[in-house]
Amino acid sequence: MVSKFSIPRRILGKTGYKISSISLGCAPIGSVYGKMELNEGLNIVREALSHGINIMDTSPFYGETRSEKNLGIILNKLKDEFPRNEYYLCTKIGRYRDDYFDFSPKKIKTSIEESLNRLQTDYIDIMHAHDVEYSENIQQIWNETLPTLEEYKAKGIIKNIGISGRPLSVLDYVMKQYGYDKIDTIITYNKYILFDTRLLNFIQRFKKYNIGIIHGGTTGLGLLTLQGPPSWNTAPKPFIQACNNAIQYLQSLQSLQSKNNNNNNNNNIDNIIDNNKYNIARLAFLFTHNLQDIHTTLIGWTNTQQFYSNIQWLSQYIDNNYQLTEEDQTMIQYLQNNIFHDVMNIGWIEEGSEKNIIESLTKYWRQKHMPV
Repeated sequence: MVSKFSIPRRILGKTGYKISSISLGCAPIGSVYGKMELNEGLNIVREALSHGINIMDTSPFYGETRSEKNLGIILNKLKDEFPRNEYYLCTKIGRYRDDYFDFSPKKIKTSIEESLNRLQTDYIDIMHAHDVEYSENIQQIWNETLPTLEEYKAKGIIKNIGISGRPLSVLDYVMKQYGYDKIDTIITYNKYILFDTRLLNFIQRFKKYNIGIIHGGTTGLGLLTLQGPPSWNTAPKPFIQACNNAIQYLQSLQSLQSKNNNNNNNNNIDNIIDNNKYNIARLAFLFTHNLQDIHTTLIGWTNTQQFYSNIQWLSQYIDNNYQLTEEDQTMIQYLQNNIFHDVMNIGWIEEGSEKNIIESLTKYWRQKHMPV
């Protein structure tokens, strides 16, 4: 158990919501990262809410509705401790399986009703169109999908609307076509992590239009962890190798520090603190969280111990006056300049998204909205 403290709050764009700077990603509750018992999910949600995390995100895609269903059961069990008005609930429409996308108005209407039932609520705080880069007809997103969500927003069933996806050029393209002023929030992922900071290329425009920025994860979907990525992570070999090299480098620093501690007769507590300092997941978490323009960082904890570790790292960050330590900054700079240099800010394209990525970029070129 980690003692409670005040998690930083940030205003989520047009929503006006004062949200916690870290948020609860609920994909693991749908057993996306391995089987999770309902009781473990309940413990994670209870700990998150009791520590001041007040925003959580799910989707019917996660575990083929299991995430929504289990989250609804959990929140219902906790309703006396944490009433519905004490947290913000986000879910999505449009993506339902790896290969099943449907952004049509008809499907959206049934999807919203089903999500409300599974989550056992009568409103959704933020509804995102899920992974729009995979839409067979990208124009459908601004011609049909978002206008349909607007209808539900007018009824009060949805409080805010947005889009989610990985390629920022596609998200930006959709928002431009529909109107930046009508988009409340976005969710993207892998766009401000240790080896990819391309979110910075879009930050000023998103800030101008007061768009809430939710960033999914800090570890590149498991690449920046000691256990490594899950089998479904499609990262090419050079990215996997670079992350393994980064882990080995930090472990070499850890070994050297442990040797120095032993030579200086430092106690076991010093060794534990120093060893934790070289955990790549800690550096990855602090790096992403440190960007103040990201309003909240979604973390999908698979057990309570992971949650407590993140809370401890955040507490240390707060104790350092909401800044990275000089040592952390030095390690991050070394990793980016000397280990991630061949993969830095390149990323990879997921199969099925190519057409919309190309359209988003060529449209910019033809309309002269981007420098050549």
